[in-house]
Amino acid sequence: MDWIDAAKGLLILLVVVGHNIQFGSGSLMLENKDYFNNAVFQFIYSFHMPAFALLAGYLMKFSVERDHFIGKKIRGVLVPAVVWSMLVSFYLICLSLYYGSFSQAVVTDAVVKLLTYLWFLRAYLFSAAVIWFVHRYLKDSVAAYLAVLAVLLVLPDRFNTASWKFTYVFFVSGYLWSVYKVPERLSTLKKHRIITLCIITLLFIVLFQYYSADIFVYTTGMTIRNVEQAGTDLYRFLIGFIGSGMVLWLVYITYDRIPKIVKRFFLYLGRISLSIYITDVIITDFFMPRLTFGFHLNYAVVLVETVIMLAVCIAVNYLISRIPVARRLLLGGR
Repeated sequence: MDWIDAAKGLLILLVVVGHNIQFGSGSLMLENKDYFNNAVFQFIYSFHMPAFALLAGYLMKFSVERDHFIGKKIRGVLVPAVVWSMLVSFYLICLSLYYGSFSQAVVTDAVVKLLTYLWFLRAYLFSAAVIWFVHRYLKDSVAAYLAVLAVLLVLPDRFNTASWKFTYVFFVSGYLWSVYKVPERLSTLKKHRIITLCIITLLFIVLFQYYSADIFVYTTGMTIRNVEQAGTDLYRFLIGFIGSGMVLWLVYITYDRIPKIVKRFFLYLGRISLSIYITDVIITDFFMPRLTFGFHLNYAVVLVETVIMLAVCIAVNYLISRIPVARRLLLGGR
């Protein structure tokens, strides 16, 4: 299933591009949150995390029955999330002490970072725990998965849980996709690969016309308070599935035809995607806004930033991987 690693490589590349548009396009873009109205940013965010979650859920099927499934997920996912969060919180406190701005607000911010930083890893672990429980005790009952979703959608959004709720649907869907062997059932579609891709792409284009700043989970959350919110959540799920299907199907049908050097590049990015995600988030959160303060949105600049960011992420991954203890604590042993 090398094509899955290649797909992850493409997706993590898009993550870096999206973060560079947000954090590397100057202070006005960041302060006014103009990135939410940027078409390229909207395009990436309409499907990139759903697609990641679908792939991760799909792969869970091959490990959920193994011994110590949850323990391995804790060591491989939660430990890096907590360790990096502790380092970030410590950095914030030290920075405030250095500049003489230490206060209760700094402590509060550090605690929030400790509980929420690198949200995708925490969302992954949450969904993995639900999948493990329902698989082991409820025989993968679809009704049970839907019941969990129903509860999540009425609970208030706190500490990035809106993102957990959103990606939960895709983690579970990817897992059930594997459980019910949907790929085998849809194998005939490969005979009509181009037509299928065109249909999915057309559906995505139609849906994307309605994407706006209010569609982002970060702006309006996931808790259903009224009919309008329910419609927004439904739209998010729908375009997430269609967009993910479009991109993943494109990678799947072209994987054997792309040049080897391109294939190896995306395979490599996919296999170190966790390290790239962590390094990119930290750099864009704390350093890039200062380095690009006077910039304005320029896609050529974003491209250069992306190349530099990938080079830095690859270097950091190499350095961490050379130290066994750091590899276990910071990358979950990968």
